[in-house]
Amino acid sequence: MLGEAGLGFDTVSALTTNEEDVDNLIDIAGSAARVELFAAEAVQRADLVVCASHSFAETATVLRAINDSEKAPVVVIMASDAPSDAGHAVVEGINLESIPAPIMLCPAASVVLVSQLVHGLAELPLTALTATTLQPASTFGQEAMNEVFAQARSLLTFDGKTPTEVLGRQIAFSTALAPPNGDHERQKQLSALLGGSSRTSLQTLRAGSFHGVGISAALQFADPIASDKLRAALVALGPQWNLEPDGNCESTVDRADTAIASIELRHTDQTDHAFVWIAADNLIRGSARNAVSIVEGWLVSQRT
Repeated sequence: MLGEAGLGFDTVSALTTNEEDVDNLIDIAGSAARVELFAAEAVQRADLVVCASHSFAETATVLRAINDSEKAPVVVIMASDAPSDAGHAVVEGINLESIPAPIMLCPAASVVLVSQLVHGLAELPLTALTATTLQPASTFGQEAMNEVFAQARSLLTFDGKTPTEVLGRQIAFSTALAPPNGDHERQKQLSALLGGSSRTSLQTLRAGSFHGVGISAALQFADPIASDKLRAALVALGPQWNLEPDGNCESTVDRADTAIASIELRHTDQTDHAFVWIAADNLIRGSARNAVSIVEGWLVSQRT
């Protein structure tokens, strides 16, 4: 269940074909509300519009309909390739309490996780972070996940028919550099969220995984720091993050019910740099969970 049920909305419009998404929206809007799969007429009647799409281009029709609407609904856009100027980037734990309506942008999982990490370590102070992230197929939707599966099957059976229509190349059992313009947009979102508190550099690799998000990051601090203090700051990120013993960064697949991002830390006591590895899930702890938090936060704000 998402949030508290029965908040009295007349209409909630969703750009989704997932029945579970619709059921969850009914839960938060109230059983009497109309939850309609996207149509221009529905958007013009809606209080809240959720655009969950693997391509920002697919939201263009939604935004045009909103511009024609007299009701001016609140919009949450979740698309991994959304440009930074599409809306106000919102991340749980950073700016969720002061949600800027009417158009809110849920960033990609890598931006969500890196911004939460940098924000949590800023007071140490953290001065710079350089990270490489793995972008899973679920970022691009169900068709991309189907293609990764078909690619793996083709490679394992040696049939010579590896499909690439959705992803553009073979990434099953492999990785590929993401287009540089995507990293540029994610960098701009990080800067907007963090306000320039730390220098961040982000490189994205597309990985042949379905939902898993991996982040490898080098951290630079202003001064030498005690390992105990650094570990305490990582623990303070919250119960959704789990700091693993050295050499034991546990797979999030094994812990899916706990909504945890696992962190492994490598740091020599009283030095000014460290390395972290993060294993997370795009659906549980990444972009999808953040989108849910945005909706919940906005609903709470309407009741106060």
